[in-house]
Amino acid sequence: MAKFAPDAVLDIMLTYIAVADQMWICSDQPTEHGDVADMALAGPIGLTPNIGQGDFSVDDAPGGGRQLTVAAQNGVTVDTSGEATHVVLVDSTESALMYVTTCTPQQLTQGNTVSVGEWSVTIADPS
Repeated sequence: MAKFAPDAVLDIMLTYIAVADQMWICSDQPTEHGDVADMALAGPIGLTPNIGQGDFSVDDAPGGGRQLTVAAQNGVTVDTSGEATHVVLVDSTESALMYVTTCTPQQLTQGNTVSVGEWSVTIADPS
């Protein structure tokens, strides 16, 4: 008997992440909401939460599973100079850290702008 999870189950996990209403660009990996502002180089970038509302969409992932796509954010003002290493999603209403990913390290300079390309969170089918 094969392992199986319906798309709806995987989508629930991705929907939970998609309540994020802010994106931050950070110099290190936060492990809780309270760390984000201390590590932030740019943000908060306002997001429209919830799937299908503008900044988040869900679809089949290449190779199986489901994928939450986060829309690109362009022309974000850099507040603090430093090396960007992480992109962070938070739910500011609940003061909750929703998701942290790495980005290609890039030196940012205060007063300049930075863009974050479209990226995704993938949950593979059970194997």
